[in-house]
Amino acid sequence: MISLATVEITRDVKRNLDAAIKEGRIGQGRFIKLFEQKFATYIGTKYAVFVSNGTVADTLALCAIKDKRNEVIVPAFTFVAQVNAIIHAGLQPVFVDVDTRGQMNPDMVRRVIHKKTLAIFPAHLLGRVADIEALKALADKHHVYLIEDCCEALGAMWKKKKVGAIGDIGTFSFYASHHITTGEGGMITTNDKKIYDTLVAIRNHGRKSDDIQDVFTFEKIGFNAKGTNLQAAIGAALVDVIEDVVLARRQHVSYLNSRLSHTWYSERKHERSSPHGFPVSYGDERDRNAALDELYSAGIEARKLMASIPNPQQCPAYSFMKHKAWDFPMADFFGSRWLYVPCHQLLRQKDLDVLVEEIEKTY
Repeated sequence: MISLATVEITRDVKRNLDAAIKEGRIGQGRFIKLFEQKFATYIGTKYAVFVSNGTVADTLALCAIKDKRNEVIVPAFTFVAQVNAIIHAGLQPVFVDVDTRGQMNPDMVRRVIHKKTLAIFPAHLLGRVADIEALKALADKHHVYLIEDCCEALGAMWKKKKVGAIGDIGTFSFYASHHITTGEGGMITTNDKKIYDTLVAIRNHGRKSDDIQDVFTFEKIGFNAKGTNLQAAIGAALVDVIEDVVLARRQHVSYLNSRLSHTWYSERKHERSSPHGFPVSYGDERDRNAALDELYSAGIEARKLMASIPNPQQCPAYSFMKHKAWDFPMADFFGSRWLYVPCHQLLRQKDLDVLVEEIEKTY
């Protein structure tokens, strides 16, 4: 099976794990701070907060900025975890359609932003960079927060600045199918000290500080959202290979594009994408679903390309919001006709050739 996910256990990972185990610190320990410091340096922010997974990263990011405003603008086409996080944070998702690249459409954001808007919350879907300049301009103009969901885009850049360092907050996931993995785990980045302090507190039940006098002093309502020292030991080592991972994925996408005449990762000026998966489109939903089965039978792990969350056929959990499918035509288009296949860094040349051969059979 050519899998979507890949796990890389390097020599440095093994050394860090051995050290954490010998020190007897498998829950909380020194590798958490080391991972946070190295990750913040890589992204280019002052602060990073390690948490238990990417969905929790989204949820805590929203909880850290909550005020009297209660609406969060989110793309209709995304992974459901992003929207679930808004609900978990006690906020209201406001869906907008995406552009021809599957990214949040700033023109649609302009139509819905108003005094109840707390944040604009784009996802850099599949490692493409959202129209972040236009979205940041809107956030600044209306004095709302800009949160970047970077879970599928670690290492992507706009004008030589990494995603996760452009908005007020960035969120990341270290799930197995993402660029680096700690099994589960997530990270939140920011340059704002007040947001950082709030995140550190609500990650650990809202505790005032780590001072011995404060360990049972809870100033905020919080979560148990801590990642473990063992996970951080893995992550602290893998930060060092992120650029190698991005380069390999970009090379694989370039090869697949050339063989299949695809252009999904054709970059805009100033953009460096960081591929999550290789998308393939079909004429309609029936053809896409048939291709999914054919690829799986051929030993290729593929997935539908996310979903149009407000579409009750694609994501029935959100049918209570009573949107019409034609409100989000681009989201419905991507959610019904596209799938994606692996492009991760551990694919071999023969794997890429098999991908090309089997994808061509599905047309």
